[in-house]
Amino acid sequence: MQQIFYNANVLTINSAFESAEAILTNDETIVFVGSNEEVLKMKTNETTLVDLKGKTIIPSLFCTEIKIYETIEQRLKNANLVNFIENYDKNDENYEKFDNFEVYKNEFLNIQDELIKMGITTVQELGINQIQFAFWKKLSETNLIKIDIIGYVDLLQAKDVMDNNCRSYRKYKNHFRLGGYYLALDGKLLAKKAWLKKPYKFEHRYVGYSSVLSEQFELLVKTALEEKHQLIVEANGDRAIEQYIEIVKSVFEKNKDEDKFKPVIFNSNLVTRKHLKELSKLGVSINFDITPLISQSVNLKKTIGLLRFKKLVQTKLVKKYNIDMLFHFNYENIKNFFNVIKFLIERISNDNIFVGKSQKIDIVHALNYLINNSAEYCFEGTKKGSLESGKLCNFIVLSNNILDAKINLTDTEIEKVYQNSKLIYEKK
Repeated sequence: MQQIFYNANVLTINSAFESAEAILTNDETIVFVGSNEEVLKMKTNETTLVDLKGKTIIPSLFCTEIKIYETIEQRLKNANLVNFIENYDKNDENYEKFDNFEVYKNEFLNIQDELIKMGITTVQELGINQIQFAFWKKLSETNLIKIDIIGYVDLLQAKDVMDNNCRSYRKYKNHFRLGGYYLALDGKLLAKKAWLKKPYKFEHRYVGYSSVLSEQFELLVKTALEEKHQLIVEANGDRAIEQYIEIVKSVFEKNKDEDKFKPVIFNSNLVTRKHLKELSKLGVSINFDITPLISQSVNLKKTIGLLRFKKLVQTKLVKKYNIDMLFHFNYENIKNFFNVIKFLIERISNDNIFVGKSQKIDIVHALNYLINNSAEYCFEGTKKGSLESGKLCNFIVLSNNILDAKINLTDTEIEKVYQNSKLIYEKK
């Protein structure tokens, strides 16, 4: 079906950051983006016209680190509803068994609605194990998923999930596919489980620890590279970042396909100039965790001390070394996506504390990192991200023009969400 969305302020977020007024689509795909006059000339008797009445639209959003399944379990625990899976047979390679599906499914549907209302239509689900894969497979088979879910298998604990299912789920099957592997080298900074070079504040010698031996990590990187599966690695502390660099550098020197691997290092908020020099040579992108900087800045400062706190998420340095940069946030802590953009351009936390004042970026770059880079590193840059011909028609309608310096970004509301040209949410 051909549709024309017109009378809009279209922020395409393309390489030139061009604006437009209208979009012509054919079924799910964008055919042309341009002025009202240019696009309306292309209508036929079969074309459906959608008047957006001057509203601003931007491409729909990615959530590049989320653990929906763990969120479901936590919510069910809090409500005293969870009944853990019993009689799980590890020898069942298809992992068909999933008790309590109805309870888990209903909570997923709630979370899915919350994400859609935030304009998020693509999610990376990290650290999938056997039981979680069984859940996602069943959800896919019952055709209940509206947003796109990209699953990353826990390489250390559940490699057989990829071995047994990568061919069947290489492409989306009812909005679910497997995207690659995930591995955590250490734990969260605020939990004092990140592996640091120097002790935590008020800790005499404690520096955290690595979850994976270097020899084991090297083997796992080689495995992912040989299988041509992307590997997303979580490295929270500066010593964990160094462990990552040491091993990946060693493995990449012996292989030639790292450009197709698109390596991503997650949660590396403590990255330094020295790290960035090496990561740039390796072609590794960085996905920063913005949540603790926005909502937990006081605790973060107490955990690592003022000096390290000031040097968190050094965006200007990342740009200097031409490293592709992404950002993610915990959608349960930060319900408004525009809080993320506001923080990136102001670097002021919810507690009115400057977090790296010199590392501000403009809104154009913030949108590019959050949308286009996220699409590119999900291997979906040719279909998602900017609003351009040949890509899927995924966009959100905003209450304000977010480029208008006079408006308060956090007052911006999401009024409609379109996925593949279909309206999947409208604010009442």
